[in-house]
Amino acid sequence: VEGGELDLNVWEPLAVKKIASSAGLLTGGLRLFAEKCVFGITANVETCARYARRSTAISSMISAMFNYRTGTETARKAFEENRSIQEVAVEMGLLTEAEAELYLDPLVMTDQKRMAHLLREFHAKHSKG
Repeated sequence: VEGGELDLNVWEPLAVKKIASSAGLLTGGLRLFAEKCVFGITANVETCARYARRSTAISSMISAMFNYRTGTETARKAFEENRSIQEVAVEMGLLTEAEAELYLDPLVMTDQKRMAHLLREFHAKHSKG
């Protein structure tokens, strides 16, 4: 308003030019980044699997199977002792070795339908006993 520019933005062409220039630089930079830094990267499957099995996030399954407190206790113990949730759950008597392998498998946990089925199966099996 100070310069009498109520409906006219005299800086608009400059702003559009700078945005277009920045978009061009970003596009070129992304291509270069992909070519020099991303292409050819492969995952170390063994290391990734070990990290996944050692993740305390797996305790969310313990929470779903038992309760929140049990899940947090399992996660805390696993973290403090640098052990997996599977090892701690078996040691605490929550699951057998076979159950821990089945229910706490990180790959199985990525399949929502399979996990829902396993949870229903677990609750049905343990609510009868």
